[in-house]
Parts: sequence; C-alpha cells; structure tokens
Amino acid sequence: MSEFDLDWCFGRAEETLRSAIALRRANRDHVNLYFLSGLAVEHALWAIRTKRAGLRRPDYEALRPTHHLGRLARHGGLEEELAQTMRRSHAFSAHWRAVVTWVSNARYAKVGAREALDLHNAVSDARTGVMPWLRTIYHGR
Repeated sequence: MSEFDLDWCFGRAEETLRSAIALRRANRDHVNLYFLSGLAVEHALWAIRTKRAGLRRPDYEALRPTHHLGRLARHGGLEEELAQTMRRSHAFSAHWRAVVTWVSNARYAKVGAREALDLHNAVSDARTGVMPWLRTIYHGR
C-alpha cells in the first residue's frame, strides 16, 4: 500500500468522524452517532496498524473479532504509548475506557442519547479525545 493509500485509510476514520459530528450537531440518530464514533476509532486503529507493520493492506484476518478496539490497539503496537498517555491524563484515560466498551453490534440495538453523547465526546474531545491522540500517532507528531 502506498503512502497515499494509507492516508486514504486514515481518511476513512476522519470522514466517519465527520459524519458522527454532523449527527451530533443535528441532535438526532443517537444509534448511528454511537456507531460512527466507535467506527472512526476502529478505522484509525487499522490505519495505524497497517502503517506500522509496513503492510500493503490491513490484515483483517489476523485479528478476530476485528471490531474489538482494545485488542486492535494491542495489534497495532500501541500498548506503551497508550499506557503513557493514560498515566499523564486522567481525562484521556476515562475517554479510552469508554471507547473500548464500544461494540459494533450496537447499531442494531437501542442506544440512549446519553450513552451516544458520552462515547462521541470520548472520541472527539479536542484536548483529551481518542481521535486527536490517534491522529498524532498516525501523523508521527
């Protein structure tokens, strides 16, 4: 996979998050707000895994279930960075703990507004959210 393709992979995460943000702003469809917020993290984790491993494409078959964000973070080699960031920031730590409870099957369940908003905030908070942290890792800053 070329660098352009890797950026496209991470771009899927960004586009998914933008869709979630649009739902949040419209204050509607909390099931999809919840689903898309978690899915954005999943896409970002796969992009990081693919880039770090020097793979031509994501190795989805290497990890089952593929939607388990905690296992995916380990699969991507993020354990040490994650542990350091969690030690430095209690807010980030709380956000990460919320994010790893995400389940992709929730798109078929009844998700309440509070649960959806809490997850979305954990993912997107500008200072201590999971996506800003993943962005920094992906871009190597």
